[in-house]
Amino acid sequence: MRRHKFDRQAVEDLNAQVDYLTSKDAFGAAERLQARVLQFVERLCDHPAMGRFLEHRGLWELWIPNTRLVLWYRYNDEHLEVVRVWHTSRDRERAPDDRSPGLNET
Repeated sequence: MRRHKFDRQAVEDLNAQVDYLTSKDAFGAAERLQARVLQFVERLCDHPAMGRFLEHRGLWELWIPNTRLVLWYRYNDEHLEVVRVWHTSRDRERAPDDRSPGLNET
């Protein structure tokens, strides 16, 4: 069974979304969003090639249903690593090229 993990930047991205909702006194929405993301990633571990592969980044991209969030991730037989969590209002094309050592590189 494949396990998931979140890269430091992905944790910061998700926390920023939760913090934004919390700052608007949307505590329930913040909790639901975080739970939805975690549940989605857990299910994604079973079928990781569901998104589209971004050849130039070496990452997969997938929208999380019923949210405005997009994941960038990579995977191998043992792990699924979430690299970024993007809000759809952000310009993903301007993001740094994340070719940092990942699951298949040491």
